[in-house]
Amino acid sequence: DGSYFNLSQDNTKSLSIPNCLCDIFPSEITTDVKVQYGQFDLGVGYRASENTKQATNEFELGPLAFDAIVGIRIYALRQEIDVSSNLGTSRNFEGSGTLVEPLVSGRLRWNLSPKLAGWVRGDLAGLGIGGTLMAATFTGGLDWVVAGDTSLLLAYRFSSLQYNTDVGGENLELSLLFHGPYLGVVFRF
Repeated sequence: DGSYFNLSQDNTKSLSIPNCLCDIFPSEITTDVKVQYGQFDLGVGYRASENTKQATNEFELGPLAFDAIVGIRIYALRQEIDVSSNLGTSRNFEGSGTLVEPLVSGRLRWNLSPKLAGWVRGDLAGLGIGGTLMAATFTGGLDWVVAGDTSLLLAYRFSSLQYNTDVGGENLELSLLFHGPYLGVVFRF
């Protein structure tokens, strides 16, 4: 499982500076913020259901199936902040990092019909190791067969990451919250 975000925002602020000081102090400051964030899960699982050995796809598992998953979650984060003024001065601040954290996850699936299933999945990563205070993801939605062995996943995902570490004697804190619709396509073969 994985997700990637590439976000940016720029803003210009005009400052009220007396005319006699306009050559000394900037009257306009522009900031440009860029953030790239990736989250990738690798894991192995164990499935418990009524027909695990006889089923040829997830819709034949019986009414309920549970997957227990353990593995790792990889976070990749890069940020860049550019600050410039109308006097021609500029500064660039950038940093990046990669974290690899333990992951535990569970998924519960309800097969409502031969073509429709509901499911919820919850993940916890970090577990206090390596500076990550808490990382959690919760997703719930529908798996709907649209043709043959192809189905659409329609869901809503909530993901939170709280991170705190020491970088060069300075405390770095990161708090991210993502939520929104989740759309996927499943090809079974």
